[in-house]
Amino acid sequence: MNESAGARGVARNPSTPLPLLLRILHARQPDLREALASRRDRLPDPLYDAMVAHPDAEVRRRLARNPCAPGAQRGRLAEDADPEVRRLTALGPSGFREVAEPLPGAAYARLAADPVVAVRLSAVERWPDPPAGALDALLTDPDPAVRETARARECTARPEPGLLREVLLRDEGDAPWWGRKAAETAPLERALAEDLVRSLLWGRRQAVAANPHLPPDLVAELARDPDPDVRRAVAMRQELAEDQRAAIDAEVGPHDYVTPARWASTTEDPALMERAAHSPYLGLRRSAACNDRLPPALVAHLAADEDFVVRLLLCEQHPAPPPDLLWEVYHHRQASEITSFELLGRPGFPVHRFAPLARSGTEHERWLALRDPGLPEAVVDRLSRDPSGEVRRAAATHPAIGPDRLLELLELRDDVRVVEAAASHPALPVRAMEAQLARAGLATG
Repeated sequence: MNESAGARGVARNPSTPLPLLLRILHARQPDLREALASRRDRLPDPLYDAMVAHPDAEVRRRLARNPCAPGAQRGRLAEDADPEVRRLTALGPSGFREVAEPLPGAAYARLAADPVVAVRLSAVERWPDPPAGALDALLTDPDPAVRETARARECTARPEPGLLREVLLRDEGDAPWWGRKAAETAPLERALAEDLVRSLLWGRRQAVAANPHLPPDLVAELARDPDPDVRRAVAMRQELAEDQRAAIDAEVGPHDYVTPARWASTTEDPALMERAAHSPYLGLRRSAACNDRLPPALVAHLAADEDFVVRLLLCEQHPAPPPDLLWEVYHHRQASEITSFELLGRPGFPVHRFAPLARSGTEHERWLALRDPGLPEAVVDRLSRDPSGEVRRAAATHPAIGPDRLLELLELRDDVRVVEAAASHPALPVRAMEAQLARAGLATG
């Protein structure tokens, strides 16, 4: 048995008291420290204080990328001695649907003035709303990549004709196009608008096709563009009547990706939400489904949409999708394995419907049954002895696991992952946590 397995579980346990957490953080086992620094929940401030000052740079790096750590705590790492810690602090947490608090403005300012180019570049890329003075300084940065990124940010924050032309028409190659947002939103001089509309790069044409300031004749030109993605972007323009949309050859098929129309996916205007959600044009209904401010009536309307992607986007983006819709999309033949797993964690998912699967002959279905927090203790006890290790691990973390059985699982010698899971259970007594730390060599004194 790996004697550290239980300690790793204690490190992840949301009920572990602060003194034990500090003991883990200052242990000599890197895997225990890193398990603690990677936790996806809010930790006590004294623990963050200790992480910021920790001598192991890997602990500080993991803190810098942790989306659950407060921005003010991560911002303290802007002064870190390790350049990689500072770069990761500027870059911020990244991952599928991980949204973190931004750093304080003073931290971004410090990082944007860092002596290391990679740190400054990450800072200018990720600073949500850099003040004019900071951008002015970065426009004269000695590094060309930093200057170019600053110019892209500048042309979005303060669109100026000369700068817009410089950024939007620079030679792209395969590099990301920093000016996309500016091309979509900024007022453009006629000559620049024409150059974008007639660019050989379809990405430029697609972006400018959404620009609300584009003259009607150039909109009409893009409506005949050879690229279907460009025509779809035109078809989702806010000012078009439905018959004008229908006249554009811009059909959206079941498997076509559509960039959401910004006005439909972000608006708080009830009339615009209504218009997009009820549009005959599928691209706009998909865009509306991405709007997390939709009122209940429009959520219900889109939940009945014939298009699977509309229903899926509603499940993914809305804070309160209907439980019946979550259940239906989860079981839909088009749902990928990754999508299905993500849906299980959405608010309101009707996990109680999995309870009858507890006696299934399929391992995955028995695992699903344990998603239901209302399973009886006897059922959870039986599943904690299941032939499948995945099922046993899920049972070890179930809220209905009996206290005696939980302690028994901690003593297993042949399945360290079950031991780790049991040690992470929030109902675990502190004395049992102490015993797991002692087993890993983290006894007091």
